[in-house]
Amino acid sequence: MYISISSGQGQHWFAVLRTSKDHLEIFDSLGGNLQFFKKWFAISAVYEFNVTPVQCSGSQSCGCFIVFFLVLRYFNLDTELSDFLNNYFTKDCEENEAAVNKFLHEKLGWQITSNT
Repeated sequence: MYISISSGQGQHWFAVLRTSKDHLEIFDSLGGNLQFFKKWFAISAVYEFNVTPVQCSGSQSCGCFIVFFLVLRYFNLDTELSDFLNNYFTKDCEENEAAVNKFLHEKLGWQITSNT
């Protein structure tokens, strides 16, 4: 999903993955806020999301992080979300940016320029 924050500058991408009838995973590369996300969805469900940012705060590559997350998560749905995040992201946002860019270049042929 793509949002534009009316109270701030810029736009941002985040992912919503429905893994079962009553379970939603929400991925926000800048870290999530459950109350913010719940207001978008009028369904009774278990919400699981990441709180810790994995993208550098000055970066404009949130869309790249979303593609990375969705492609890899699709092939790892048998893994708990927290384990998945720990397997593919570190606490170092620069390392994460490099890993996402490398994946998109090698697997999808995208040429990503640094925008951190």
